[in-house]
Amino acid sequence: MALQKVPTSLCRQKRRAWQQRPWFTFPQGGGGPPIEVRVVSSVGRPFASLVLEGYQRNAVSSADVVDYLGVQLKHLNKIAGHLWPDGSLGSTAQIAVQPHCCGLERRA
Repeated sequence: MALQKVPTSLCRQKRRAWQQRPWFTFPQGGGGPPIEVRVVSSVGRPFASLVLEGYQRNAVSSADVVDYLGVQLKHLNKIAGHLWPDGSLGSTAQIAVQPHCCGLERRA
């Protein structure tokens, strides 16, 4: 405009369009991969399988599972479903988690 190279009407038109445009938009992502994918990729499929199998056999406590996998007990069924989608861990890929007397979770 100052150099008289662009018509004033075009400058005003572009300025109005730029003012109406949002300058920053947050990405519309899902927040990353699901918890079961993150856990299995972090600790490894063989290790996660061993931990859950040990938990099913009562060889590993719920506190140890939380330490080993770095996840809350409420996510164990999702992890088991990810590791054994065909339900090959027993009859189904369900991890039985029941409340313990002290407020901790323990498999019955």
